[in-house]
Amino acid sequence: MTYRFLTDDEVQNVLNPALAMRGQAMLSVLCASVLGAFDDKGALVESLAIQLFPVLGPLTRHDNEQRDAGETTRRLVEEMQTYLKQHETRGLLCIADSPFTERLCARYGMQKVESPVFVTIPAQSGYDVQ
Repeated sequence: MTYRFLTDDEVQNVLNPALAMRGQAMLSVLCASVLGAFDDKGALVESLAIQLFPVLGPLTRHDNEQRDAGETTRRLVEEMQTYLKQHETRGLLCIADSPFTERLCARYGMQKVESPVFVTIPAQSGYDVQ
């Protein structure tokens, strides 16, 4: 596995179409960095984005193969944690839309927000991001 940040073109042409297919908001290359895990053939296997606020995520698997017992995910999280420390991030928000993500957040000491949070998802709201 190779770990590196995606180029702006990769975010636009690889990640954003994958997010759109899942009904998730696409990322702006002006305010997001995406760390990717690439297999030995150079294919994107999984990615983790950091966005302004910052918002951590989405953590996205790009294929259906189970290569390891979560090693790729743990490594992405460790690499992103290093990035956050290097950039002196004050805090971050993670949308834990799965039990796995919720457990991962708890493992890293994040606190669950008890207040209502609302989001506009372009694919569902009619909001045009183009």
